[in-house]
Amino acid sequence: RSYIITHELKAGDSLPTEQAMCQMLGVSRNVLREAIKSMELMGMIQSCPGRGTVVKEFNLDFIFQNVLFFTVGEERKPIHEMLMIRKAIELSYMRQAYLALTGEDIRNIRESLEAIKAEWIEMAKEKYAHEVPMKPGALYFLQYLKEHGIHSGIATSNSRELLNAVMESLKLGQYIDCAMTSCEAGAGKPAPDIYLKVADRLGASPADCLVFEDTPSGIQAGIRAGSRVCAMEDRYVADQKDTVLRLADYYIHDFGQVLNGTYRRLKQH
Repeated sequence: RSYIITHELKAGDSLPTEQAMCQMLGVSRNVLREAIKSMELMGMIQSCPGRGTVVKEFNLDFIFQNVLFFTVGEERKPIHEMLMIRKAIELSYMRQAYLALTGEDIRNIRESLEAIKAEWIEMAKEKYAHEVPMKPGALYFLQYLKEHGIHSGIATSNSRELLNAVMESLKLGQYIDCAMTSCEAGAGKPAPDIYLKVADRLGASPADCLVFEDTPSGIQAGIRAGSRVCAMEDRYVADQKDTVLRLADYYIHDFGQVLNGTYRRLKQH
């Protein structure tokens, strides 16, 4: 059973010769013949004159009623063998399902995916609009930049829909001079594209920009753009803090630290 499944034999495919099977499985001819007899009774294989033993066509009910029962029910079955059998079964039936797809099936799948995507975006927009607060000290920092004529921008990996939801909810439009998504920039972080394009929109050289990031990939994007990067503490990436500290130039837990000089310097420039 395992040989047929793991080698993805299809209906009509022949099994190896009896001698070859005995050598591969390390069993005697009597043991092999008993196994073949059982599999014939299960309707999994059949003997064909001139062709030897071939695989019969079977359906999903057969898999659940027979193969899975025997593989899971046997004692001392190695877990890696069970996972291998599961993988073979899933891949086999995914292939069969794909080949059986009709034009209508494909249209329905696309419509379902679009509906799921739209529903997810609406749920995320609601959450971002009402449950995502500003980082500590961010509002005061933005007000300071505005008052002193220092341009600022947003470079996010989120979608335009979520970006707009946050911008509107937190009323950031009055402080932000440019807001761009990775999709609009043409490449996601850690590629530097989005920071290069936002800097260009702001009319600044990337080397004159200070990037604030809270993820390793974002920090790498800022560095690759040629900017200095200040990492912002974030509990969602707490398990990656060592990487953050190794990559960034500065580290803060409150934007007020930038203005009062209590930020943590990680690299000497």
